[in-house]
Amino acid sequence: SMPSQWVDHSIDNVMVMLFTHQRGYKVRRRRVMNTWGKHTPHFVTVLGALPPDVSEDSVDGDGVLEVGLQIDDYDNLHKKVTSSFNWICTQKLYEQRDWFMKMDDDAFLVTYNLGEFLKNFDPNEPHYLGFLLKYLDTEFVYASGGAGYLFSKEFMKRMCDANAFDPSQECDSEEPTDFLRPIKFEDVYVALCAKKHINWQFTEGHYVLSPWSPVQVKKDWHDTDEAMVSRWRVNDGEAQEGYVTLHYVANLMYTLYSQFY
Repeated sequence: SMPSQWVDHSIDNVMVMLFTHQRGYKVRRRRVMNTWGKHTPHFVTVLGALPPDVSEDSVDGDGVLEVGLQIDDYDNLHKKVTSSFNWICTQKLYEQRDWFMKMDDDAFLVTYNLGEFLKNFDPNEPHYLGFLLKYLDTEFVYASGGAGYLFSKEFMKRMCDANAFDPSQECDSEEPTDFLRPIKFEDVYVALCAKKHINWQFTEGHYVLSPWSPVQVKKDWHDTDEAMVSRWRVNDGEAQEGYVTLHYVANLMYTLYSQFY
């Protein structure tokens, strides 16, 4: 069997950004780092600020991005996400990594399925990958934030060149008739930024990036089910890939880990 700390080199070219907050840091982030997080070669934790009793050099992974406590709550998640992407722009990190993945602290990532999935895409082409959702009753589509979404380095570079993540700019519309303003949902907001700044409409939806928990995906699944979750398949035409992400699983991290790893 694999050593518990093995690193999944199939995603050496991916920077995973885990979004948590000061209150969730110790419990939720710890669960991630005890499970799938420890297999990711490049892992950055994004939060407003570390808890007062945690020192920065005690943080495992590639370190911490502290974006400020004033935007560490759900209502400001769109600012938290865009400031972290803006940091990638200012550091020109798209020159070092092929892919940037946004993950929440209640989502599970199957690193080896991600490695397989990304073989289908050229990071030197613009790609914005996720699970396709429609915004309320509009025709506007975006990638689910809970499911995790990915930018290729070319997509990120185009967004950076257009200054799309500049925190002083708003990406949602000034028109009162256009959507609800302001848009608080970070995933909708990011799709609006892409539309506004580089005229990019999200289209690359993939069911393997799942916004749902296993219980929602497979109704008869529960903790005692010995059927290996990693062998789940969705009979969607020819598609036979395994799941890359699952969401709403803060309390299932260890259960999923025992089945996927």
